[in-house]
Amino acid sequence: MLKPYFDKKTKKYGYVSDNNKLVVACQFEDAKEFSCGRACVKKYGLWGYLNEEGKLVITYMYKKAGDFVNGVARVFRKDDWEYINKDGKTLNELKYNNFNSSSDGLTRVMRNGLYGYTDRMGKEVIECQFDEASNFHKGIAQVVKNGERFSIDKNGDNVETQTETLDLN
Repeated sequence: MLKPYFDKKTKKYGYVSDNNKLVVACQFEDAKEFSCGRACVKKYGLWGYLNEEGKLVITYMYKKAGDFVNGVARVFRKDDWEYINKDGKTLNELKYNNFNSSSDGLTRVMRNGLYGYTDRMGKEVIECQFDEASNFHKGIAQVVKNGERFSIDKNGDNVETQTETLDLN
């Protein structure tokens, strides 16, 4: 398995083998560990992905890029976040202005100023309809819609009325 290596002289990253032999030349501004057979690398100010042989398989086109989890990565291109597979194909046709970290298997997303939730594969499972929304915790998220505060389950169903102040951050 290749691992990132930082050359102090050139101030660039490359990849070395388990026996510390340089396999991929030090040419990257930043380099991450492998995850699901892909490593995120930054060159020319943009992120792309290498395969385990050290070959570029997803070209440098992303302003921000995350690790692959279950074969899916979140990336920021142009002005929107999207999900891609290990071949670089966009999985979701819907683009998001904001992603939050995943919790309880769902990710809070924002599109056109409204919040909703996607699953780990990028499928929107609760449509963007909330003015405010928290991450899920123990299967419940707190949301605000049209000034009404309430809690929802992972299906988006209202499970109780929430009257106290919510921590939506």
